Parts: sequence; structure tokens; C-alpha cells
Amino acid sequence: MPAAVDAHLAVIARSREHVDRIREATGLILEQLDALEAQPGSLADSVRAQADRLSADLAQISDSGEPRGRALGDARRPSESIADEAPVARHPH
Repeated sequence: MPAAVDAHLAVIARSREHVDRIREATGLILEQLDALEAQPGSLADSVRAQADRLSADLAQISDSGEPRGRALGDARRPSESIADEAPVARHPH
């Protein structure tokens, strides 16, 4: 009977080792899931910050009282468009 007890104890020891490996692997998976969950949040925060900056820049341009073309560094008056410009003469090659 001692051989059966030894075999039983060996099976229990292997089972515990297996459970420990599964517990460790599960912990790693949970850590990876936490990291994956954090990525969309940080991406959303970054996009939100960029949108806030863009909104502030647009408000500053709007509040400056300058015509939009000048505020953006364009010397044309807002009523002028590229289509109103004289056609460019083409030279034969």
C-alpha cells in the first residue's frame, strides 16, 4: 500500500504544480488585458486634448477680428477666390 500512497502523493504534487502554472499564466493574461484596456483610454485622452487645442485655436482666430484669410496667413480678401485670379499664360515647350 505504501506504493499507492506514494503514487497518490505524486499525482497531488503534479496537480498543484499544474494549478500554480495556470494561476501564473492567468495573472499574466489579466495584466495584458489591463494594459489593453488602458490603451484606448489614453488614445481617447490624446484625441480629446488635440480637439480642445484645435477648438481654442479656432476660437482665437475667430475672436481676432481679422478676415479669415489674413488670420491664416493668406493675403487675399475673404471674397476673393482662386477662381477669380487671372489665368496663367502657358508657354509652348
